[in-house]
Amino acid sequence: MQAAWHFRPDRSIDPWVSLGGGWKGLWLDPNHGKTTSLQGLDLARVQLGVDYRVSPDVSISPVVGGSLGMFVSQDSPMTNGYTEIGSKKVNFTGFAGLAGRFDVGGKR
Repeated sequence: MQAAWHFRPDRSIDPWVSLGGGWKGLWLDPNHGKTTSLQGLDLARVQLGVDYRVSPDVSISPVVGGSLGMFVSQDSPMTNGYTEIGSKKVNFTGFAGLAGRFDVGGKR
């Protein structure tokens, strides 16, 4: 789930901020052996971006953000299927990148 606030939604340059949370997964695939899979929760995710409108329905946005998350189960070479992680810890992940937005429906 994510909620976003657009400061200038009717302009070609539209700064925005979002807050959300949800499920997260991490897969580590070694050259040999079994893949390690971690499943968990994004407890809080904050993103900042600026939409640059390419057309009324398409925009490109540089994005920076961070999330607080917690992995709760794992499947690794040491387990047979998913098992609960005993010592759960909150971790921080920072990220930056480019996002594409495609607006479908709605009214301007």
